[in-house]
Amino acid sequence: VKAHALMELALAKSAIQTDFARGEEWTKVRQETKDALAAALSIFEYRVANNTLAKFRKDEVWFTSSDDYASPVPHTERLGPIDYLSCLNFVGADEPSPSTVKSIKMAMNFVRKFEASGCVIMLEVGGGLQGQLPGGDLSNLNQCLQEHEAVVSGRKS
Repeated sequence: VKAHALMELALAKSAIQTDFARGEEWTKVRQETKDALAAALSIFEYRVANNTLAKFRKDEVWFTSSDDYASPVPHTERLGPIDYLSCLNFVGADEPSPSTVKSIKMAMNFVRKFEASGCVIMLEVGGGLQGQLPGGDLSNLNQCLQEHEAVVSGRKS
């Protein structure tokens, strides 16, 4: 949930940066946007490394008074896989570095595993939900990886 909130903050900062900020304020808001995205990506990557990105904890799921599952956001997978890949797309649009190459490779591995599992999001309290990924993520990530690797290796500037 914290990573989702950081994504929302980054999107809001990005809108301010694009539409309203100028000069020093633009530079400050751009850095705040990058910081929020980096913090969100750090949370997502920690969860990927621990195989918990597609497992929602009790504090990430809501139940109604009749014990029916209710999502804190319209699409449950936004709390995990979709937010993670959206965050990575923002970070991937930034300057290529060994760190971005590592992050893209980690995301590609996650996508492969998540798709192989049928895109099921497990609930810590039992049961599961059918998740999904936006179409073309693996090919988009592969293209992004190739571009970042080319810049990092010096083959492209």
